[in-house]
Amino acid sequence: MNTMLWPGWIAILFATLFTAAAGVFLLAMQYHRHGRLSWRRTLASVTAILYLFGLLSYTMLPLPATRGEFCDVPGMGGVQKTPLAFLPQLKDALLDSPGAILHDALLLQVALNVVLFLPLGVLAVRWARVGFIGAVLLGGLASVLIETTQYTGVFGIYDCAYRVTDIDDVIANTSGAAIGALLAYLPVFAWISGPGERAAALEYRRPRPVTRARRMLGMVFDLALVAVFAFILGTGGALVNNVVGDPLDTNVLDVAAALLPPLLVVVLPSLAPGRASLGQRCIWVFAADASGYPATVGSQLLRTLLGGGGFTLLLGAAELAGDTGPGLGLRAAAVLLGAACLLAIVFDASGRGFSARITGLHFADRRADPAAVRGAGRDRQRAA
Repeated sequence: MNTMLWPGWIAILFATLFTAAAGVFLLAMQYHRHGRLSWRRTLASVTAILYLFGLLSYTMLPLPATRGEFCDVPGMGGVQKTPLAFLPQLKDALLDSPGAILHDALLLQVALNVVLFLPLGVLAVRWARVGFIGAVLLGGLASVLIETTQYTGVFGIYDCAYRVTDIDDVIANTSGAAIGALLAYLPVFAWISGPGERAAALEYRRPRPVTRARRMLGMVFDLALVAVFAFILGTGGALVNNVVGDPLDTNVLDVAAALLPPLLVVVLPSLAPGRASLGQRCIWVFAADASGYPATVGSQLLRTLLGGGGFTLLLGAAELAGDTGPGLGLRAAAVLLGAACLLAIVFDASGRGFSARITGLHFADRRADPAAVRGAGRDRQRAA
């Protein structure tokens, strides 16, 4: 495969895997930070992820097959400390033939280093919004970190440096980031920033209707958080046992991995001030009673157990019970409850859902004026 292309394919592969695994959390962070989702912010975030993996692929790969593979190979490793050492070669190439520059490996490497960091400058200004100076500093720091990683053999993983550490690489990379930061101010890159700061601030403070799509998004965030917490507890406990010799009771670990995530993500946050699970807090909603006041602890606990909290707890209990009769019964109960919640959201235009309708609650935007929420509650009571 072409040596210029295969690192790009590696970057696309790992960027896709990372986005698939972490995409829902990036969306949750975006919604919580900006008060809504934006296709421009989402596309810019995916672009930044792809670029990051591309930068790592083109600067770190290929890695040595063994710890000491390149230690005795002439020309591998070493340090080039002279700034702008390529200039005499550039001068000779220009005097010989301007076209020779296109075939000079060293000069092509310098040019590619500049091009590689152009997107970093653009993303730093438009996506990270650190300004021109911040973009240049970020480019310089990133380049120094890359060269340090190469010089130390990925911080000791390999016995020696597997690439030449070159001060000119730092200069070229930082220059590329600076050029990219200047280009970022062109209108063609305006889409990366998403809505303007003033418009975004106004949008952030403005309450929005609690729609079915918004409720379902909160449910997806909750399920993703529960899954990640369960994975961390399960694999983390197993790793500790493998490393230090089974100091943790596996039965306790199994119970913790099955039941703690639903409690920490859905149940307990729903009972805390704010009356919302972690996923619901990401989308800025809370549970209110018919008059518009925050739901009482009792009614909110019942609503949670009839909704996402009960669904995830049933799945956790079924996992503990295994493929026994009780385990199969718990799974069937979880499926029925999950189907009822999903269908109620899909066919309920108000977005209240199964558990809220049974308990007489509804969901309101946390940014709304409390008086307006209570007024809407009174209107809802009169309509009923």
